Amino acid sequence: MKLEGLSRKHRIVEKKIITEIFSKGRYFSYSDVGVVAIRLSKRDLVAKYGFSVPKKFIRKAVHRNLIRRRMKEVVRRERKNIEPTLMDADYCLCLFFIWTSKKVASYENIKSDVTNVLEIVSSKLEKIPMVEI
Repeated sequence: MKLEGLSRKHRIVEKKIITEIFSKGRYFSYSDVGVVAIRLSKRDLVAKYGFSVPKKFIRKAVHRNLIRRRMKEVVRRERKNIEPTLMDADYCLCLFFIWTSKKVASYENIKSDVTNVLEIVSSKLEKIPMVEI
């Protein structure tokens, strides 16, 4: 049985893209989740996602991994609903999710925070900077 997850083409794996996201990206937040976003011009036709739970907020690795897995699962399940509103033929959207709370949240709380921050991002797409890589 194949486990479902975000495939490699949907993950941010290139160091150059990560550097561009944090140097030129636009930050949005809602409750416990923040997102840094950039638009890549004509790179790929799929949205790319990255996830981080800083040690500064959650000390135990077990809890950091739990939150990261929950955020990935929310994005994987909601991807089909959110990508049509976030994507355009001219660019690829890169979103890097960052956990900003000191508490370990349930799946339902993470789901509501992630979907709300994605709604904020989709309403402000024109303010997200376009980057050439």
